[in-house]
Amino acid sequence: MEQGREQGTRRMLARQIVKKYGAIPTWAQTRLDQAGPEQLETWADAILEAETLEALLSEAPRH
Repeated sequence: MEQGREQGTRRMLARQIVKKYGAIPTWAQTRLDQAGPEQLETWADAILEAETLEALLSEAPRH
């Protein structure tokens, strides 16, 4: 059940990324595929403010 929820979050975030930034480059897809549920949720919140895909998926934590 948890894995299904994680996959759903990953798919939704990928759709949001495409709408905001365009096609997902390979490096970004790899980051999405490897991210755990907490990281995906962090990115889902951060996409509202991140100006670029690089800023969204950066290693630096957002506060």
